Amino acid sequence: MLKAQTKITEDAIILVNSEYEKLTGNLTNCEQRLTELRSKFADKVNNFFEKYHYNEDYRERLEATREMKLKEIDKIECEIQLNESIFNELAQEKAKLTETIDKLKRSGEHAKLQTRINKLHMSIEHSTSDVKRLEK
Repeated sequence: MLKAQTKITEDAIILVNSEYEKLTGNLTNCEQRLTELRSKFADKVNNFFEKYHYNEDYRERLEATREMKLKEIDKIECEIQLNESIFNELAQEKAKLTETIDKLKRSGEHAKLQTRINKLHMSIEHSTSDVKRLEK
């Protein structure tokens, strides 16, 4: 009977040792898996912060570009206003010149002035051709 109890005890010890080894293996696997998960989590956290910083940098660059474009728009609007002002001045000057030409046409001076203008054009053309001949 003692032999039978010893055999049962030995079988129980073998069974317990076997279960212990299984549990130890499972524990080791769990520890490895936990290490892997911690590593993945750390990578994801790092990626998040890298993306966050990248997005912050990108956002700052976009804001700087936006400010620059707004300044360019302001500059262009100022140029448009200046051009409109110049255009209005030129329109007034044109109106004055048109009025003067009309007065000259009515007084007969227009023909005399046109003749002088034509003579000046011819003189300029002759001078230009003389300069070209001298350059050769």
